[in-house]
Amino acid sequence: MTADLRIGPSDWDPAITHTDGPQIIVAGPGTGKTEFLVRRAVYLIHANRALSGEVLLLSFSRRTAADLTRRASRTGLPIPGIATFHAFCRRLLETFATKGVEPVPALLTGLEQVGLVHELLTTEDPAKWPVPLRALLISPTLADEVADFLLRCQERLIDETRLRTLALQRPRWAALPDFMTRYQAELDTRRRLDYAALLSRATTLLESDDVRRQVARQFPYVLVDEYQDTSPAQARLLELLTADHRNLTVTGDPYQSIYSFRGAELGNVAEFPERFRDLSGEQGQRIILTTSFRVPAAILAGAGRVVAGGDLPGEAGPVTPAPHTGRVEAHVFDQASGEADWIASEAERIHLEERIPYRRLGVLVRSSRHLLPELSRALDRRSIPHRRPDRRLTDHPAVKVIFDLAKAAWADELAKDPNNGPGLVDEADRAMRRLLLGPLLQLSLGQERELLRIRRRTHRPWSSILAEASVGSSQLHSLLAETGWCLKVPAIKGFWEAWTTVPEFLRYVSDPGCREDRQALSDFAQTLDQQAERDAGVDLIAYERLASQDDFEAVPLLSLQPSRGDQLILTTLHQAKGIEFDVVFIADSAEGVFPNLARSRALLRPEQLAVGTDPDALHRFRLQEEMRLAYTAMTRAKARVIWTATAAAIDEGERRPSRFLLAAVGAASFNEIGPPAETRPPVTPNEAQAHLRLTISDPALPAVDRLAALAVLVETEPDPRRLAGISEPGPDHGVITTPLRMSPTSAQAYDTCPRRYVLENHLDATDGSSVYAQYGGLVHLALEHTEKDAIAAGLPHGTTESAVSHLGRIWEANADFGSPVLNHAWKRKAQKLLTQMYENWPGKDAIGLQAECKVSTDIGNVVWTGRVDRIETQSSGHLRIVDYKTGTGAPPQAEAAESLQLGFYMLAVQNDPELSRLGLATEAQLWYPERDMAVRSFNANNLANVTVKLGEVAGSILSEDWAPRPGSHCDRCTVRLVCPAWPEGREGFRQ
Repeated sequence: MTADLRIGPSDWDPAITHTDGPQIIVAGPGTGKTEFLVRRAVYLIHANRALSGEVLLLSFSRRTAADLTRRASRTGLPIPGIATFHAFCRRLLETFATKGVEPVPALLTGLEQVGLVHELLTTEDPAKWPVPLRALLISPTLADEVADFLLRCQERLIDETRLRTLALQRPRWAALPDFMTRYQAELDTRRRLDYAALLSRATTLLESDDVRRQVARQFPYVLVDEYQDTSPAQARLLELLTADHRNLTVTGDPYQSIYSFRGAELGNVAEFPERFRDLSGEQGQRIILTTSFRVPAAILAGAGRVVAGGDLPGEAGPVTPAPHTGRVEAHVFDQASGEADWIASEAERIHLEERIPYRRLGVLVRSSRHLLPELSRALDRRSIPHRRPDRRLTDHPAVKVIFDLAKAAWADELAKDPNNGPGLVDEADRAMRRLLLGPLLQLSLGQERELLRIRRRTHRPWSSILAEASVGSSQLHSLLAETGWCLKVPAIKGFWEAWTTVPEFLRYVSDPGCREDRQALSDFAQTLDQQAERDAGVDLIAYERLASQDDFEAVPLLSLQPSRGDQLILTTLHQAKGIEFDVVFIADSAEGVFPNLARSRALLRPEQLAVGTDPDALHRFRLQEEMRLAYTAMTRAKARVIWTATAAAIDEGERRPSRFLLAAVGAASFNEIGPPAETRPPVTPNEAQAHLRLTISDPALPAVDRLAALAVLVETEPDPRRLAGISEPGPDHGVITTPLRMSPTSAQAYDTCPRRYVLENHLDATDGSSVYAQYGGLVHLALEHTEKDAIAAGLPHGTTESAVSHLGRIWEANADFGSPVLNHAWKRKAQKLLTQMYENWPGKDAIGLQAECKVSTDIGNVVWTGRVDRIETQSSGHLRIVDYKTGTGAPPQAEAAESLQLGFYMLAVQNDPELSRLGLATEAQLWYPERDMAVRSFNANNLANVTVKLGEVAGSILSEDWAPRPGSHCDRCTVRLVCPAWPEGREGFRQ
């Protein structure tokens, strides 16, 4: 057996360059597994071991694929072959579909798959099914379980024959083999694929020697992130994909394998060396990364105690902790509301006193069904911005109005069929009651009850009752009297009929307070439009029924995109995987919740596909995964982990804190863990007022303390500078404390206004993010990929088709403008810009030499760095430098002729030994595609003046001259409220 190779950070470079053969990088949390993988991919391309399109980099989810894309982009070397397993399989099938293989069927979403299974189950012969399941054949619940079970079977490579054998020991599975055959036949008939079948089809395709050889030539190197999350089917795909060269590198940590409920096979990590042998038959190499860059000793020790005795195969062994300090603590409360309130107050205190941004705080729970809503309310009470990802679009109140209208119209249709039980009619009536009391009709409770009594007494249609009572418009009555709009047409058509027919919706258009509602309805319309493109047979009622079955916890929703503003992240433990925080709260840690060792709630028990039926083995399997989940959650933290739990109240029976609390803090019993200390100073105005009132009313305190508290309490205008989190007034110097590194962008910013420059760039007065910056960054990334492809192909420049193709892939992985509708709108804008650019390319026949080229030079003992968008050679042999601009504000030509940015680029290219060999840089231009492809040119005669100016800017920054420079740019200034040049900003400078 090949010995493990254990390497520290200083040993990375030689290990990265050893690229051939099968290798598994096993490493603990924060050790740089993903970074190692990206560096190897970059090395392969830089060292000419492979072209950029010949490196395939696979990941478990779209989120991790987006992370890989961003990491690769930061190196200046984009890797087109970054994809999820499913995206790669889709691409593979599409590629060979164009080469004569049968066309690729349409891919079912999860909701569509459940809908198809439900449709088939309702026509099953009940006699074929076990007695306990017969009554459930028409139930959406069973459809959801059967759909999931079929996916798990395919992930574990279990076909109908093997399932039939397994069903001999599991009576509840008796009907599933035949149903699997029927389901797969129906998929073929309808030309559809589910996600598991997509993987299966790709694997079958690779079993062809000819196809496998073609793919091996296209991708001579395959790299895989998060290998511990792969299923047996994905491992089999990798076997076939690399069979002809075995150049496979994977990363994994068995301690972070937490997705068994989605088919992940923990044994894949341990079995890798034996399963993936090189072409000479030698076992695959295990490389261990030994040092964590994120997790300090205290947190690693606590996490290690939690998983002690877990007996995990393929583990990495001891990890050297990060050098900084950290701590783990645990607190137990007597009420859930108290636990939630304390977490909210502690998060606020950490933010204000320790100056940790909210986005660096994570509040994690095992399940969204317990404390998460209470935590969200506690955060809302303190006005702490936070993301709560269990809120689906279909749960938004404005969207619910559309669904309730459809259900209310449907109620009368249901009542006509005697086979419909009263439950469905009652459900529809409840929808009508929500409409009556909600923002659409706004009736009082008494009015609503009177109408309901009429409905119960007469059984008349709701449309007739509302018309007689003069409630709502006649258009609303007509809509409720007709069911065609919600039952017989595509959901998007039904939505637009309701929206354009009912005048009550005008409130959502005209009321400024309904902005969020308008956004939700706009997003919903786009979602329905996409659904209609996939399956026009889904009406509003069917869509609502399918959407209500979606399982939030099974889908990792969190994006690595920075959120709008500074927001705390409130989510489940599973969804937090892959995200780093400074502080992590692990809340609601009670036995039965976390760890959750109760028998699976699933009727079909899909976990038995992996573990078998032995109760002890199942219990051990569940406990080990819960331990790994706790380990993963703790190691998200860089500095502090806080476990919280609520002990049983008088009416809560045996509820007790989780065993994980004891292990995490190393306590012997729960007597050592109690509520947090109450003696801490208030940090918010509300806390201060409460503290002062308690002081005033406490007769045991000295009179002088009580009088002082009273004096502060009655103060009408407290000084805001005394609030927690507000910096003490200080001098303007002492800002620059590290060696100065400059860029032409920062020089331009300083030259415009030194005060704004220092506040934004050194004092973090703004978060630095904007939709325009994000838009520009994504467009630049698409242009970079396009032009690098053109340079590699020997073309003068790229094409519109190539640019739009790259843009689509980049947009899908990175765009986050707040909603799908906004994402689509900004994408259309970007497509228009790229089309305008390539159809009116200013460079004529100049040939591109470099794209997104890093340049640097020294000016006055200060290092200046920048990135040139494009360097091209002209027919004269001279070089032209191009900087793309995605804005519309093209400067006058006279201003561009003296541009500090263009001047620096020309100077840096002329001084660069490698670039200067390509030719002499004599031109530099700004290109503005948004302004009819306007071009602004730098005057090379100004190069000496620009060099002097750049030196003066650096000198002024080093001498810390931050005098404001008022001008027309002040109208758009983000820091005007703290600028002494303006009345509104002078308050903060009064002594």
